[in-house]
Amino acid sequence: MANHSSSDLVPPPLSVPELTNPVDTSHEQLVLAIAAGSLGLVAVVLAIVCCRMRKAAAMGSVDLNALDPPAGKNPPIETVLLPFQLPGKLRGKKHVANGTHCAVYRAHYNEVDVALKTPLACLLKRADCADTMQVFVDEICLCARLRHPHITTFVGAVFKSARDVSLVTEFMELGNLATVLAADESSTKFKWLSAKKAPVTKLAWALGIAEGVAYMHGLQLTHRGLKAKNVLLSSTYNVKLGDMGLTRDKEVQLSMSNTHSRTAGNIAPELLAHATDYSFAADMYAFGALLCELDTCKPPFTNLEGGAGGGLDNKQIALLVGQGRMQPKFSYSCPDPILDLATQCMDFRPTKRPNALTVVHELRRIKSLLT
Repeated sequence: MANHSSSDLVPPPLSVPELTNPVDTSHEQLVLAIAAGSLGLVAVVLAIVCCRMRKAAAMGSVDLNALDPPAGKNPPIETVLLPFQLPGKLRGKKHVANGTHCAVYRAHYNEVDVALKTPLACLLKRADCADTMQVFVDEICLCARLRHPHITTFVGAVFKSARDVSLVTEFMELGNLATVLAADESSTKFKWLSAKKAPVTKLAWALGIAEGVAYMHGLQLTHRGLKAKNVLLSSTYNVKLGDMGLTRDKEVQLSMSNTHSRTAGNIAPELLAHATDYSFAADMYAFGALLCELDTCKPPFTNLEGGAGGGLDNKQIALLVGQGRMQPKFSYSCPDPILDLATQCMDFRPTKRPNALTVVHELRRIKSLLT
């Protein structure tokens, strides 16, 4: 809308043509009669409006502040998502799995397989649905901004109400990286440098993930949930970052709970030790821990968790990591350059960790030297 001065808002005076016959009093009387009638009509309208306002105020039903949205309030979810709403219909929707925060479905859109993600808090009608949905909408808006070969492709959003919203992305046929690694626990198929038994190397995966992180950091965005479970694989084993929303503010709290295992290993010690803002350096610590997952095919600290023979619970692990007394362990067969890079990424001092672009360059250098 264009800006106007106060003078722009006042209509120009009516241009009244000069009478050619000043003696024509009948025309002059007609003009005066119309003007008087108009003034009378305005007075009647004003009287009716004032009367109704006084009556409503006496009944306590008028809230003049309600005419404008309250300060600090978010706009309606439907308004925010309208630019992303899919024009066509989804078909063949089927439930695939439940994650920590969302249910995942598979469907067809324009003859292409897509994935739908819906917050569990709202599906289960939990009390935290409204807060969860606001975070989820933020994730949708974030995903809509991202375009990169190693980040899941945003398709759009579908919604029926403020409590029934789904994020729609491309469907990744092979699921998440953690599942693929778990199926190859002895590393007989996927190797760091050799692709003789597999279509891709672990080094290629690490480089793809690092490039996706560097892209996000270049946009001044942090992922906050870097781990194998949040890395997805296409049918050609191409890695793509996913789940960049609901995990963001909950992982630290989960890491301090014994009911959630294998969480602390991917969280920077400064986040576990004290409340602090999430940083790019925290993402880089998580990337170092992700290199450990690639190497061992297991989440960090899996071998330390309690069982029949005892061990540490998740809260104890989080405490030790936060104090800088524990780091994820790599296998003996891990290439030295990968181990050195991971050690730098997981430095206890955030300022000493390399940035994402530096890691990309280093992985490319390692690739050129060792393959």
